[in-house]
Amino acid sequence: MNLIFSILAAGRGTRMGDLTETTNKTLLIYKNKPIISHIVESLSKYTNKIKIIVGYKKTQVIEHLILNFPDIEFEFIEQENIRGTGDAISLLENDTDYQFITMGDMIFHQKDLDNFIENFLKNPENYIMSQKITNPKKYGVFELEGDRIISLEEKPKFPKSNSVNLGCYILNKSIFRYIKNTNPRSNGEIYITDSIKLSLDKGNMFQIYTLKHDFSDLTKKEDLE
Repeated sequence: MNLIFSILAAGRGTRMGDLTETTNKTLLIYKNKPIISHIVESLSKYTNKIKIIVGYKKTQVIEHLILNFPDIEFEFIEQENIRGTGDAISLLENDTDYQFITMGDMIFHQKDLDNFIENFLKNPENYIMSQKITNPKKYGVFELEGDRIISLEEKPKFPKSNSVNLGCYILNKSIFRYIKNTNPRSNGEIYITDSIKLSLDKGNMFQIYTLKHDFSDLTKKEDLE
């Protein structure tokens, strides 16, 4: 089963404030090393080829990864206009059966990453990393039957579960067709969650993997402390 690994690292990360005025967010230091280094090290257990979507301060990202990971074959793809996660993922389109895609500001425990990928290898289909939280209203929230996703709603007033989307995916190549049919939001961005909703509406199967360990969602300055 073909599986390509990719990291989205194009955005500036405006919620980091002045920390990203001169630095790509994925290069900010967390636990003694750049965020993206944690992610690449985890993925290197499974592959020596990783695609990186770059944009803001792209040269910094490219030079860091080439210098620090000489045994990894990187393919750098530029998102010239930052138009959302759906647009970024559309740049990965090829004939590979499945794509592993993760955000450049999210670090998962190696055991959870192992379980996520092993579940896929045992039963290849669409998977989304999830966690149960006490206040899911700020996130994309799943409606579930067991571990099967019935629907996905962004920041709902009345969440149908406390299981939220963490932005780490294994997606069948059919997702690219749904991205092309996804309307941009009012801000001009194409959200991958909207594309997933289109796919769900057509009867395609998605399953969650619920984390069993802590994770690091590094979106604000205080998250780095």
